[in-house]
Amino acid sequence: NVILAEEKEESLNFNYKEKFKSPEEVKIDYDNRKENIFLGILGVIGVSLLAMIAHIICDIIDSGYTFATYVLLASASCYVYKQLAGKVSKKSPIYIFIVLIISVFIATVLSFIFSFYYFYRDGGVLLSEAFQEVPPVIINDPEVRELFINNILICAGALTISFIITFYGIFKEEMEYLKFKKIRK
Repeated sequence: NVILAEEKEESLNFNYKEKFKSPEEVKIDYDNRKENIFLGILGVIGVSLLAMIAHIICDIIDSGYTFATYVLLASASCYVYKQLAGKVSKKSPIYIFIVLIISVFIATVLSFIFSFYYFYRDGGVLLSEAFQEVPPVIINDPEVRELFINNILICAGALTISFIITFYGIFKEEMEYLKFKKIRK
């Protein structure tokens, strides 16, 4: 019983020391961390896939709020990248933003395809036919092209604004370590 109490006391002291590191130790730990870009980008791609599905569903039910999925996408992808990559660098926003813009384009094309299929499915249109017919219609029909471009611009605008605001907050948190280091010197 005494041995268990001593082990418990030692583990409590160890956890206390682990949780409350000195600022110098925190800075050293931060500097030694490597940014895992690959894992961070995989996380952003995963979040983007969920946003694409939400975009397609919103477009099919004709909610008109597809841009809201990209506001959430920008916020979620920045935080997911930070958690999975372990660190945010100056190149991180470039990686994240490229993946997000590609996902906006792909989701918009897919939403047009699924909307076409959903609208004409009672007429015997197969999904494979929709995949073949819709891209040329987007390119060749000026009205559909204009609608497509407007949809992309609205979603990309919402994404960009939300991304800038969210990433500024995350990058500001990361830079607090550098400010702390300058103050301590």
